[in-house]
Amino acid sequence: MPNSIRGGAEGHPADALWSFDLGGGVIPWVGLAPPDVKILRSARSIRSRSGAGHVPTRAYSTTVRGHVRLESGLEHDLLRDLDRDPDVTWLVPQPARLRARAGRSKGPGAVPDLLSLTTEGAVTLWAVRPTEKQDEAFWGQVKEAEGACAEFGWSHRVFSGMSVTGRSNLMWLDGYRRLSPGYEESLRTLISKAGDDFILGKVLEVDAGGGHMVSAVWHAVRRGAVECDLDAPFRATTRLRLSAKADAS
Repeated sequence: MPNSIRGGAEGHPADALWSFDLGGGVIPWVGLAPPDVKILRSARSIRSRSGAGHVPTRAYSTTVRGHVRLESGLEHDLLRDLDRDPDVTWLVPQPARLRARAGRSKGPGAVPDLLSLTTEGAVTLWAVRPTEKQDEAFWGQVKEAEGACAEFGWSHRVFSGMSVTGRSNLMWLDGYRRLSPGYEESLRTLISKAGDDFILGKVLEVDAGGGHMVSAVWHAVRRGAVECDLDAPFRATTRLRLSAKADAS
């Protein structure tokens, strides 16, 4: 069994690769299997500091039904994107500390920016960094994290950002994240009249000025029940499709 998971030949905590906060502070992990990610707490406090190139924020997540503390606007972009994925069931910011295999005694270790869990139990750790700041040291940490995640059966991905249009569209959709009264009935009515594949202009036609259909469609896009190209500006000709992964209700 890999020492990086078990914590050395004798299971001594000082040799552990992973450290988690399960509610009593950050401690080395010496188990043979990963912890239940739904009970994890952030392994690092995020604070504002003078001269920092990013601004921390508290963002609301519909996935966890509460606010999460994020370190930057780029992390907020990733949260918005994952938050609308119907396959994602849980999110944890700053979920662990990961110490390098070599020189373990040097420093507290790297902290992944976000953890996501899917309906099938797949866990992904995310490293969030703009492309222009992805230096050699960063990619060294990524390689180490990929190997460590593989031993847990987890995945590791790098998020570098999205298009300006995609980011603006997600920010727009966030205004419709709350479930509005009559959403299910409005969406069913729209689908019955417009079909499973329609254009945004058809929504305005069916809505006839009431606003219920428009609100229902934006909420459906936000939650992943309706798909469209988020990297293109929203227009009357924007193609909308009922998602195969999500029920219309």
